[in-house]
Amino acid sequence: MFRFPAEPLSEHNLAEQLEMLGGMLIQQGDVLQFSLLDHHFALTRIEQPEALARWLQQAADAAPDLRTLYIELPAGEHASTAPPARFEHRSVATVEEVFTCHRRVTENLECDRVLISLALQDSPATLVCEYIV
Repeated sequence: MFRFPAEPLSEHNLAEQLEMLGGMLIQQGDVLQFSLLDHHFALTRIEQPEALARWLQQAADAAPDLRTLYIELPAGEHASTAPPARFEHRSVATVEEVFTCHRRVTENLECDRVLISLALQDSPATLVCEYIV
């Protein structure tokens, strides 16, 4: 199978990259609803880079007993955001890898909750989502 190299995720190709995975997008106010197979995601936007660390800490504080996986598409190779110590963390290189990883861990019930962050390469914004398995 011939595969084109994935472009970095950006404001102008966000919808295209998600739709290329076979999903459906619906914009509802500040929330981007993304449905892929039987999984539904509500992606919200965080504008400041330091807000991602706060979002992760709030998620840890809100449900400390849940086995949590944090899947991150960082802004750059070395721009990863360290999650709280009790989270499992996977940093991936493409949008496709994010949702492939999500599907694998949820099908195998490897965790109770998945946190996803998708950093936009041409903006300080990051899209985030919490998914309860």
